[in-house]
Amino acid sequence: MPPTIARQFAEYCASLSLSDMDAADVDYTKKLLFDTLGTTVGGYEWSDSAAVMVETGRALGGGDGDAGVATDDTGRAGGDGTATVLATGERLDAGAAALANGALSHSLDYDNRHSPGSLHIGSSVVSAALAAADSADADGRTLLEGIVAGYDVAARLGMACNPRSSHERGFHPTGTCGTFAATAAAGVVVGLSVDQFVAAFGVNGSQAGASYQCSRTGGWNKRIHPGLAARRAFAALAFAENGFRGPPDPIEGELGFLQAYADRPRPERATTDLGEVYEAARTKVKPYPVGTFAHVPIALLTDLVAEGEVDPSTVEEVVVELPTSGAAMFAREADASHPTTSADAQFDMPFSVALALTAGEVGLTAFDAAIADEYPGEFGRLMDATRTIGSEELEAYLPELYPGRVTVRTASGTVERFRDWVAGEPDHPMSWADLSEKFADLTPRFDEAGRAAVADAVRTVEDRSARELIAVISSAGESRSDTK
Repeated sequence: MPPTIARQFAEYCASLSLSDMDAADVDYTKKLLFDTLGTTVGGYEWSDSAAVMVETGRALGGGDGDAGVATDDTGRAGGDGTATVLATGERLDAGAAALANGALSHSLDYDNRHSPGSLHIGSSVVSAALAAADSADADGRTLLEGIVAGYDVAARLGMACNPRSSHERGFHPTGTCGTFAATAAAGVVVGLSVDQFVAAFGVNGSQAGASYQCSRTGGWNKRIHPGLAARRAFAALAFAENGFRGPPDPIEGELGFLQAYADRPRPERATTDLGEVYEAARTKVKPYPVGTFAHVPIALLTDLVAEGEVDPSTVEEVVVELPTSGAAMFAREADASHPTTSADAQFDMPFSVALALTAGEVGLTAFDAAIADEYPGEFGRLMDATRTIGSEELEAYLPELYPGRVTVRTASGTVERFRDWVAGEPDHPMSWADLSEKFADLTPRFDEAGRAAVADAVRTVEDRSARELIAVISSAGESRSDTK
């Protein structure tokens, strides 16, 4: 019999080396690391759920939540844990730090995403790898290898889930596949053997879970899925390192992961070209802090405004055409109220339309201002003038592409535009300068020198230790207030 998927993953993870990768793939992985560090710190700076994420990490990981963040005699955040919460500098146990970092990173829905697998990856994988590397005082090269492994496992399991069929069953692959991926990432960092990896993946088969009910009736569940996945990795590692025996086929087995979490699984996708094609390089960096289906409409509308093709004050109607599954998630009932929380606004097409038209961009400052109702009157009028419709024609583009069509009717006429890509996708990648602009948006309390130092530390991470990288981030954020 051929080796199981778990064993093929295990053999790949145990033998992975950056020396086998093209320089371009390594550089792209560093970009994803930089992006994830930004969304992690930014999740603390901008998210309305940030305090809950950090306090929960403290409660689970030895921090003193009631008394605030403990500090040493220099005034820096302390604690007797082994891994760092990037946004506050405090140290908790590895699983709790990974939980807090992972949840913060996904809280803005601004973290990088693998379209063919239909899931976010960096928020779970980088959080687990960094916590493991911090705890073990691992070098940056090993950290990067763990991240590469995690991206491959997450993306390949997402594709094997035939991702829309997993969503249809009510699961969020970011959390389910992310559990295996975080384990792969942390396992590479700590040096698990092949058999230990198989055992750890066997544990994951009993851990993975991420209900998507929040996409229907609200709540913060989606935000915590990567954090939970990252935390589970450390339980799986501990079991494996202590001799746990699990099923050899936890992924494709008759009662295994794929059968449980997808209606139409494609198990062969998990291992095709494994070790030859690196899925990190097929991962999208998100240009806007909203759900992916809204990205193309935002890009089209901001272009129309910038080019003078549309004057927002004359807009009478905006029709946004999305894939049918996107319309189901982003459309709003005619009599529904305007979103009042960021969690609702992130997946509300009329909100994104109004923001793109009135602000001319969809960054965090504009997003927060809109939530705070700093665009009265006109903003609400444009939301009410927006209709979202589904298209089976556009659905056929999924999951590789997330197209959109906008039709804007004004007092002087109608304009229509279509596109199937935005900046940040692998075929239209962001430069380091582009990423630095996004990082600046996410880290308002870092100064320019601090941001540049973080970017330099990431670009040279294989020549540093993981703790040196974390120290650079902590230094850049020393002016932060930890009063959340």
